[in-house]
Amino acid sequence: MLNWTDLWSPIRLSLELATITTVLLLIIGTPIAWWLARSRVWWREAVAAIVAMPLVLPPTVLGFYLLLAFGPHGPGGVIASLFGARTLAFTFTGLMIASVLYSMPFVVQPIRNAFEAAIYDFVETQRWAEAHFLAAGLVVFAFAVITAMMVLEKRIGRSGS
Repeated sequence: MLNWTDLWSPIRLSLELATITTVLLLIIGTPIAWWLARSRVWWREAVAAIVAMPLVLPPTVLGFYLLLAFGPHGPGGVIASLFGARTLAFTFTGLMIASVLYSMPFVVQPIRNAFEAAIYDFVETQRWAEAHFLAAGLVVFAFAVITAMMVLEKRIGRSGS
């Protein structure tokens, strides 16, 4: 007979993965999106193409190369060995990194589009109400991300000790 503990374990794992991935995507993806929107270097679109690759690659191709990278002979395995592990493949950390890489285009592209249109154009055309609305939204967003990170850090710290 299936009990509550058996049911809760995969649900908890999914919730933890989704929460941590979302926070990491916002922390990593937002600066990348801002840089892509504001930078004028010639290789900017090459970076944008790399970020967008998971959209066009079959999941099996991405998964295959992540397994190689996270395996004992890949860079992930080398990093894992520094912490006493043999590999990052099939670990929660490896799953988290793969989730962030796979989801990155879904965060970077919309945020980049917002940065390209966002606040700068409103200020330039003296549309102060719209600029204020977007700026305030970004302040609230930043506050929410920082608060979520602090709460998550405390919960992880509590559950780890």
